[in-house]
Amino acid sequence: MKRHPPEVDAFIRGNCTEFTIRQMAAMSKAVLGYGLTADQIKAYMSRHKIRGMPRKGRKIPERRITTPEIDAFIQRQHHGVSPADMAVMVNAAFRTSFTASQMKGYYSRNHLRSGLDGRFQKGMTPVNKGKKWDEFMSPEGQARSRATTFKPGNIPHNGGAPVGTVRIRHDHKNRSGRPYVWRKVAEPNVWRTAHVVEWEEHNGPVPDGYMVTFANGDTLNWHIDNLILESKAQHAVKNRWGLHGYDKASAQTVNNIADLKMAASRMKQKQRKKAAAAREPGEGRKKSMNGKREPTYGELICRLCQLRDQLKQTPPGRQMLDQVIEELKTGALPNKGKTCTRRK
Repeated sequence: MKRHPPEVDAFIRGNCTEFTIRQMAAMSKAVLGYGLTADQIKAYMSRHKIRGMPRKGRKIPERRITTPEIDAFIQRQHHGVSPADMAVMVNAAFRTSFTASQMKGYYSRNHLRSGLDGRFQKGMTPVNKGKKWDEFMSPEGQARSRATTFKPGNIPHNGGAPVGTVRIRHDHKNRSGRPYVWRKVAEPNVWRTAHVVEWEEHNGPVPDGYMVTFANGDTLNWHIDNLILESKAQHAVKNRWGLHGYDKASAQTVNNIADLKMAASRMKQKQRKKAAAAREPGEGRKKSMNGKREPTYGELICRLCQLRDQLKQTPPGRQMLDQVIEELKTGALPNKGKTCTRRK
């Protein structure tokens, strides 16, 4: 990248506020000994952020509106003081005429934070607490407030769907779930799923522990012929085993299958409890051929740890036992018993 010598920078900075770019290009050969084009000077000023002469008839505005003394005063006092209050303080101390907007811009340009966010702080008491309108509002202000105050039972002009309105919602916020039809059943904003409302209109309230589902799986078909009542346990078993119907008859059959699976599960659980009660205390599930209980893998690991501690004087034997113990602990052999709690 071509770099200009220091005399070029001094030439441009010294003449940019008095002459135009074209005039400096014409002067460059006489001052520097070689000519610079207008595009070169313009690009140099853009790269180095040099402000040139304003257009004809304009003057360069004085951008600084404060003095160093005012800057120091604001830096000392801005904590906990809003821009509007700071403008009043500066005007009173230095006989100036700053506005709240000017002080707000000053705060923003100099990255000053007063610490005020406009929120009610904990323990702050509102100025109108316990007061009537006559105590802090003029009659004209009261009249304006009453004209825009909501009345009891008022419905906004841009909202308030009438009772009976039907809408489609999804069971996930990003609309990726299944759609369901919802119906407005009461004011001010009471909505319920349409299939549950339809079922209750024909059969009464849904009992506790039960739910209304769709026979063919179509959540948008909330006609009474497509609705069935099933327990939440049946619903869980159907989802676990992937059992679903395609009409009302097949859906009832699937519910019967779910009842059979739950009955079989209860029977197996009862048999396991009965076998556990008949087993002698301390007796394991498996026994070897000689009638003694087989040790669990956890007990084997503990025994190996004891042998390892006894072989401290024989490093080769200790190394071999360490390898076997690590294989047992890392799952090379299934550890179905208690895990070893001994430390190395």
